[in-house]
Amino acid sequence: MSDYERVKDGASLKAYAEDKLEKARGGYICPECGSGTGPKKTPAFSITPDGKRWKCFSCGTGGDVFDLAGIINGTDDKAEQLQIVASWAGIAIEGAARDTTMYWDDPIGCKGSGAKEERARRRAEREAERRAQMPDYTVGRQAERERIKAAQEAIKTHQEAVAYLEGRGFTRDEIERFQFGYDVEKKRVVIPWRGCDYYHIDRAIDGREPKYTKPKTEVVGPQPVDNPDTIEESHVFIVEGMLDALAVEAVGQPAVGLAGTAYRAVLESLASRGYRGVVVLMLDADKDGRAAQEKAAAMAEELHLLHLEVDAEESLGAKDAAAALAANRELVRIALESIALQAEGLAEARAEEAEREAREALMVQDPTEIAAELLACRGMSDPISTGFSSLDLVMNGGIRPGLMVLGAVSSAGKTTLIVQMADHMAAAGYPVLFVTIEQSGREIVAKSLSRMMAQSGFKSVGLWDMSWRKNRETWSEAKNRALFDAVEEYSVAIAPNLRIMAANEQPGVGNIRAAAERMADERGRAPVVFIDYLQLLRSKDERSTDKQAADFNVSMLRRMARDMEAPVVVVSSLNRTSYSGAIEMESFKESGGIEYGADVLLGLQPRNMEQRLDDVKGEDARKKAAKDITKAFRRSTERKSELVVLKNRNGAIPPAPLPLTFYAASSLFEED
Repeated sequence: MSDYERVKDGASLKAYAEDKLEKARGGYICPECGSGTGPKKTPAFSITPDGKRWKCFSCGTGGDVFDLAGIINGTDDKAEQLQIVASWAGIAIEGAARDTTMYWDDPIGCKGSGAKEERARRRAEREAERRAQMPDYTVGRQAERERIKAAQEAIKTHQEAVAYLEGRGFTRDEIERFQFGYDVEKKRVVIPWRGCDYYHIDRAIDGREPKYTKPKTEVVGPQPVDNPDTIEESHVFIVEGMLDALAVEAVGQPAVGLAGTAYRAVLESLASRGYRGVVVLMLDADKDGRAAQEKAAAMAEELHLLHLEVDAEESLGAKDAAAALAANRELVRIALESIALQAEGLAEARAEEAEREAREALMVQDPTEIAAELLACRGMSDPISTGFSSLDLVMNGGIRPGLMVLGAVSSAGKTTLIVQMADHMAAAGYPVLFVTIEQSGREIVAKSLSRMMAQSGFKSVGLWDMSWRKNRETWSEAKNRALFDAVEEYSVAIAPNLRIMAANEQPGVGNIRAAAERMADERGRAPVVFIDYLQLLRSKDERSTDKQAADFNVSMLRRMARDMEAPVVVVSSLNRTSYSGAIEMESFKESGGIEYGADVLLGLQPRNMEQRLDDVKGEDARKKAAKDITKAFRRSTERKSELVVLKNRNGAIPPAPLPLTFYAASSLFEED
């Protein structure tokens, strides 16, 4: 074997990425374009299932482990890339220089001091260089927009174009709906691109060559993906020509046209956007089309896209959908409906397979044994007090094994509230695991000490106040004594039963469960688990939408609570629409899994929110009023709050919210 083959065989791409790349939302930040550093922290960097290749679906960069090493270390030299990977993997290279220390010690290619900053600097330089070299398509695109608009006006008065399209099987209503145009001078029907206002394909109506033309890449940029809204469909037909795509749409089925056989961009777009439907590949029934369809099917498999291959000639009796529509519209409609049913069957089969796997993972139980356990009180657990008597009363004594979700807008005190609950339970002798993803363990403990000092008469002592040496020097002896007493009480009463899991990187439910199970083994009983917060948990699939990720993690948290017989309390953010009114079931971000999966669902909001908005008329006025209420609430040192009980499997829904007062500067909630 050559040096290249030996190193490639012995160096794991996944291990190299794990060692060298920064992480975000369960994936890796692209070292080329920085995908994963945006507001949603969702990276487009992906490694193929066989672990041999990688690709960023955001910038299109990809390759093998050597290409990745080259980007990280800023070199295009293949020999240098080989040396970098070989040195990292500890593989000797026979025919190359032995001294690879310069690559091994280079902070750009390693973790450690300066690595993140240097990678960011190089990434910024590459982005600036890329932007500087990027052509300006503004003028060209505007010209094409005007040309499309002129063509759409021209077709209204040129019967020859309408006659051509009618001859291809389109009705006058469809000619208008699909916004066809006509280039009078060139005698070409203009077919606008869906989802893009400047791109189009033109078809000659008089037999001249070339048959099809489209805007030049150097003038308007690369060809965009047609009809991107199909991401919402349960299935989508992928066809070659734009007339084929519109022929499929004419009989009621969703389609994407390739304007050729360039399937790669379309499939990558669907995969990168988390498409979960069925891709129906129906390229032209000729040599080139069948060859491209075979390759497209292989790529769909690689991208984990559920797909169905269709031979146009066998199904439609023609080379493509456009020709079939011109010959017999009704045949096309019936054939495509049949294919759509096949796609639905394929999707159902996948769902049944997933359900079968789920059933295999479930326990088969004898209900007689369960009844006997209930009679003997085996496996039963007493409710655990939350520290808030009104909430304990609503939940018939306190929290039980199951999933409790707490939602609120920002700055309402979600984290402070669950820290106070966790401390109360730990002080009562229950083991508690507190998982903080956004804040540090130092910030969590500071909230507890701040609350304890406030209860001793010293209010508004926060983390900055405790941590600022110069400020501490001005403290009175009594204030220092209060902090000393708080630390001593915390260390004796709370800390022995509390463990804080502060995330260095985005954890998944599996990580949390492993920590909880280890704590259960050590303490002899499962801990109460607090998680702050749901939307920051990693999903099993980096291509999942926010809703899919939330639904998956809620399901996994419920399973953890059930299997471990442990109470699990998780904080959730709310959707933006909830900022304009009182908290409801629908307010929970990515609602669905949260709404149905939680045993207890709570909302924390300003006092009397619903009543204060009742008399406000009009959506805009309501939004402004809610914004004003929230703004005034955040500015107050004593924030009058309330807990809204939206769902409660273990008790009743109270007739009114539970009143609380939040002393933000002291990290303290008190019942009114």
